Amino acid sequence: MSILASLLVATPLAQTITVDDSGGADHVQIHQAVQAAAEGDTILVASGSYAGFAVDGKGLTIVADLGAVVDVLGSVAVVNIPQTSGVVLSGLRVQGSGGQPGLRLESCSGSVVIDAGLFIGEQAPDTPMPWDGAGGRVRACAAVSLIDCAFFGADAAKGVADQPGGVGLSSIDSGLHFADVYSHGGRGADAESTHPATHGGSGVELIGGQFVVQGSRLFGAPGGDGVVSAPSCAGADGGHALDSYASRVSHRATDFFPGAGGDGAVSGCGDGKDGRMIQLTGGTLLEMPGPSRAIDATPSPAREGEWIQLRFRATGGDLAVLAFSIEPGFGSVPGLDGLRLVGEPLRLLTLGVVPPGGSIETAFLAPDLGPGLQAFALHCQLLSANPAAALTVLGENDYLLILDDQL
Repeated sequence: MSILASLLVATPLAQTITVDDSGGADHVQIHQAVQAAAEGDTILVASGSYAGFAVDGKGLTIVADLGAVVDVLGSVAVVNIPQTSGVVLSGLRVQGSGGQPGLRLESCSGSVVIDAGLFIGEQAPDTPMPWDGAGGRVRACAAVSLIDCAFFGADAAKGVADQPGGVGLSSIDSGLHFADVYSHGGRGADAESTHPATHGGSGVELIGGQFVVQGSRLFGAPGGDGVVSAPSCAGADGGHALDSYASRVSHRATDFFPGAGGDGAVSGCGDGKDGRMIQLTGGTLLEMPGPSRAIDATPSPAREGEWIQLRFRATGGDLAVLAFSIEPGFGSVPGLDGLRLVGEPLRLLTLGVVPPGGSIETAFLAPDLGPGLQAFALHCQLLSANPAAALTVLGENDYLLILDDQL
């Protein structure tokens, strides 16, 4: 792909900082590397267990090395990212703690891309105390792209009153795109002699903003069951797969699974209500036509000189075009279906007509990065045009990182 050459020239020089909790790297903890890093640096993390960390006010790329299992025991926060910056997190497995969700994104005018991440809400305490069982929370962020991620709200604790299951992911006044994301609420608590059952968490909760979801699965969680000795013997309501208030929602090829209501203790107590696939209160809802148009780039991160495989899924007969850039994007394009998720400078590569099986593949050799450049990022998106249906689709996106072969 010689057309990458101009993008290599446009990539600013920056450091790549290594992290390994067993030693032998620049730092042993991610938060140390974040503190030491400058705007635009890449942090490459080896397998290990790490404390939570926060990225505040600067653009960084934090990525697990190829094949690495990176466990973060504590919340990960990305906050106050200016419009001229962007953050990428890739390959992290995070468990929330300290009253914080697994992932917290707040007040980000710049782009945030989360790739191949697992985010789990903090385990519910058995005694009353501040707790946030959400897998993730997003607030006042302009352009958040989640790719191949999973979010799990924590189950409520049985011994604590008025504690519902955690939400998989909550978003307030933000722009949010899902590509191949799994989000599951936490189960509500069964009733106790001192308090009734609590409701299950929703897969995704929205207040305001825009939400575009493709090729994903959202699950509400079951409500808790009632018991005869409780103040109410009724079961609690199940969580909604998607609970949207005053938001603009578009979805394609996405499955919605509501949580079941909890069982009443005995006949006459009343079962909880099942959640809804989509609970829409105000706002708009649009189902985009056709199957998901997906892209998968492997391996990532790759090294110079390695073969990189690109796989695409679309409708047979579509003309497939790869759009890619060193910068992410986020915005609508008049006349096109979906969101543009790659920025400028933009390059296009025609892949050809998708065969009847619905998939197409290509490969290229990771380029030599040249002197001084240690990391090269590509934000990719599949464009799919179907002349017969007069439809051009901006499909799913993916993130690819190419590293110096000495790292």
